[in-house]
Amino acid sequence: MTPKQREILRDLQVKISRLDSYVGRLRRQLQLFELTNYFDSAFALDKGEFTAEEISKLLRFNQRLSALEQYLCELGAKESIPLAARVSDLNDPLDDYEIEATLLLYTRRR
Repeated sequence: MTPKQREILRDLQVKISRLDSYVGRLRRQLQLFELTNYFDSAFALDKGEFTAEEISKLLRFNQRLSALEQYLCELGAKESIPLAARVSDLNDPLDDYEIEATLLLYTRRR
């Protein structure tokens, strides 16, 4: 696969990922809206489900993670430019590369 083909494929994968994330957020917001209109918060607690406040906090957390994902994808694309040039250079020993990110989450117990 050529560097240009890799770039096009990566761009499509990023766009699909963003679209999937956005659709997921819309679905969760729709579920939150529908559930809170038909059931009170006591019903959610009786079923062992999340309360409306907990769902709202989780949605905000998910939005932050989505923004972080978008930033990391953009940073990866920016950092790929010089690496792709090196891969296409026959005199450069670099023939492939991967960019990875690790996210660690620490929670506090209350």
